[in-house]
Amino acid sequence: DYWVAFTNGGTPNTGYINFARLNFGADVGGPSGYQGSTFALNIDGPLNGTNAAGMAMTFDSSATGGVLGSCPAQGEDFASGSEIDQMFGIVDPNANRLYLLFAGNLQTGGGAISSNSGNKLMIFVDADESEGQPRLLDNNQGISYGNLRNMGATSPLGDDGLTFDDGVTPDYWMQAKTAGNGATVGQALDSQVLRTNGPLMTLSGDLNDYAAFDSNFKSERVPVPYDGPLLDPLPSTTGGDALCNYGPRTTQMDQVNLVTGLLTAYVDNSNREGMTDTSVAGADQVTTGFEVSIDLDELGWDGVSPVKVAAFITGEDGTYASNQVLGGLPAAYDTRNLGEDFATNMINFANIDGDQFVIVPVASGDTCPADLSPAPDGDGQVNTNDFFQFLTYYQAQNLAADFFADGMINTNDFFAFLAAYQDGLNNGC
Repeated sequence: DYWVAFTNGGTPNTGYINFARLNFGADVGGPSGYQGSTFALNIDGPLNGTNAAGMAMTFDSSATGGVLGSCPAQGEDFASGSEIDQMFGIVDPNANRLYLLFAGNLQTGGGAISSNSGNKLMIFVDADESEGQPRLLDNNQGISYGNLRNMGATSPLGDDGLTFDDGVTPDYWMQAKTAGNGATVGQALDSQVLRTNGPLMTLSGDLNDYAAFDSNFKSERVPVPYDGPLLDPLPSTTGGDALCNYGPRTTQMDQVNLVTGLLTAYVDNSNREGMTDTSVAGADQVTTGFEVSIDLDELGWDGVSPVKVAAFITGEDGTYASNQVLGGLPAAYDTRNLGEDFATNMINFANIDGDQFVIVPVASGDTCPADLSPAPDGDGQVNTNDFFQFLTYYQAQNLAADFFADGMINTNDFFAFLAAYQDGLNNGC
């Protein structure tokens, strides 16, 4: 006999109600239409408005448990939202790699992986205190649909250009994303060296530097490989970007002896803990998300400088930053995005309370990497116990078995371990 429609939204959260009669008898008509509005938990539910039908309404949206597994995460490949819950990282000189895990999930864009759709995880690494851009320049290469350049300064003398905390001068940039549908869901990692004055140029004004990218389908269940074959010639006289599917720094130095796998990346969106709209209580339980591994020479680590990482999530073109920022933001941004106050190229983290970066610890030097037993640190000698401990790690696909240091567990790791094992036996460590 009657129809009632309820919607809510806005700040403060406001509910709105409409009403209509459906009994098409002699008394058809009456007080149909919009009745009014009220706020959440408004006792007795009085309406602000005409309320010709004499209605009352209130609502309570405080449920934070609800139905799990549908929003934001929908399995390993899909997420309809983005969040950074915590970060794990280690600088491992023995493997010559930087390993980072941004625990959380990253929105799966609706377009192809080659499109610009979906949220982006922006990653800035400061690996050499003598180099880098404390304020992003606008002359970086225009890879990623210009997303990096969108965050840069428009004038050397202006007050724009994304600015980092004092003492943070990023010299390497990566952009992570995932997009697609069904079997075509992909993952991608773009990268570029952030040199102090921008990309290298020849004396004649030609571009002499690379920007890089690579992607693959999630159905392959392997990391983004950075294994070619794209390699534009250098120097580039086209006036555009010079692109490759290899590590940009290493490839710029040698375009003949190409090295694969200098960067790898993998996304696992199966977050089942994380944050709700009112609580971050589950954030420290999340151990899946976007993983990145990068060769330390490709990164440009000088072996001395503390490795600092700044990261945050933006909209698809990089101009709108969320409140998902590594290191955290003041309480004013608990329910508010940075993009509501600043375009990304106007953000100055030095003017925001707290540190919007983290320092990644360096692993201690391991002169006997095959010494695995007893776990986790060994006993100072190599013997058959270490061999069986490696087999346990290998069977469980535990990254402790990643002796080949490529982010995957396969026969390469088995042979790399055998070499380390034999070396340990010979040297009596």
